[in-house]
Amino acid sequence: MAKRKKKSTVIGLDLGVSSVKAVEMERVGEEVSITSCSYEDVADPTGYTEAIQTVLEAGGMVPKNVVVGMSGRSTLLQTISIPADKVDDVDEAIIEEAEKYIPYDVDEA
Repeated sequence: MAKRKKKSTVIGLDLGVSSVKAVEMERVGEEVSITSCSYEDVADPTGYTEAIQTVLEAGGMVPKNVVVGMSGRSTLLQTISIPADKVDDVDEAIIEEAEKYIPYDVDEA
């Protein structure tokens, strides 16, 4: 009997200075393939929420496992889990979780 290969999907989300980029990757066993990608310009700092929603929808991506990269002079790496009941309020959930790990005011992050 053949052993089933484990399948996992992750979204890489890059929050740049002037754009948001997303790529969805799927791993089956040892093989990794890109299943979707999308890009959106960001006109000003208040446009990130809408741009993130746009790239995910345009790519047909369902955020379950997301790795986020941001530009900046100081970088922190922390894995957080957002409960399913907070997915609709993801901005608030991220800020709430970030406050636990960022050693300075979240407004500066």
